[in-house]
Amino acid sequence: MYDFEIHITTSDITEDQIHQFEVFCHSIEAKPILIELSKGKFYRQPMISKVLKCKDKPSLEKLVTNLKSNFLTNGYEVVRTKIEVPPWHRKFVANYYQKESHTYYEWHGKVRLSNEPLISEICEKFDARLSRNTLKNETTTKFITIRDYGNEQAANTRIESLKKQLTEHQITIIKEEFEFCIFDSNESLDKDWIV
Repeated sequence: MYDFEIHITTSDITEDQIHQFEVFCHSIEAKPILIELSKGKFYRQPMISKVLKCKDKPSLEKLVTNLKSNFLTNGYEVVRTKIEVPPWHRKFVANYYQKESHTYYEWHGKVRLSNEPLISEICEKFDARLSRNTLKNETTTKFITIRDYGNEQAANTRIESLKKQLTEHQITIIKEEFEFCIFDSNESLDKDWIV
């Protein structure tokens, strides 16, 4: 059995639709997220995060199709489906969607905004981007994202270099996550942000 983190994104929602979206997410036992990117055309992206345990591609696809059906049944358009795994599962599942999608590594580090201009400057050096989950109502924290289409070693080198620069400026990473994306149906949603 492998862990797959599923993100299904819908079209942007208005402020008065947020609560209903959260209710829907909880009804399918998924975590609601409303990502606000630092820039880009689609800078607000409502989505779910749900971890599924599956033994193979057919069982994974069945569960993902069911999740997408729930979106449509409840009036939420599916604009993106993203499937991520821990890097140590990569060698077992990397070929699942080889013909349909690029694969890439992605790292997220949550930081306290002690000096946002400095954090932005450091991010630019490493081609990293800032975002936040507006549902958390945490105005003093943001996430730094690095996306890397190379190998794991190249990704880790960028990540460690960025972390070193943050540490040198007394910027603490509160938490971090490193993933391998095996499928992304709509990378263009991040155009002008990270793509």
